[in-house]
Amino acid sequence: MPRYRVNSSRKTPRHYTLSEPFLRHIANGGFKYGRLVGGLSVTGEVMSKGTPSMGKRQKSTHIRCRRCGNHSYHKTKSVCASCGYGATAKRRGYSWAKRTHRPKQ
Repeated sequence: MPRYRVNSSRKTPRHYTLSEPFLRHIANGGFKYGRLVGGLSVTGEVMSKGTPSMGKRQKSTHIRCRRCGNHSYHKTKSVCASCGYGATAKRRGYSWAKRTHRPKQ
């Protein structure tokens, strides 16, 4: 028997309801890793990786670099991903990176 079944009373969007034996299993403390069980919350909603998750992205990991000015200085690592500031005194650059060709003036 599946752990959850599709509620046929609503067609769109599809809502999932948990089966009674599985709810009893949860009530008895038989779930692991917090309050999530197999991609479903205890209330029976399906966890989504898309639009609802985007609202939880509040922290900023990168700030503006003081050497190159790009928004690529990692606050926790203290290294710029663009120019390498914080890791090395030399500028970060690779031969495989495409450079814009500017004619001499």
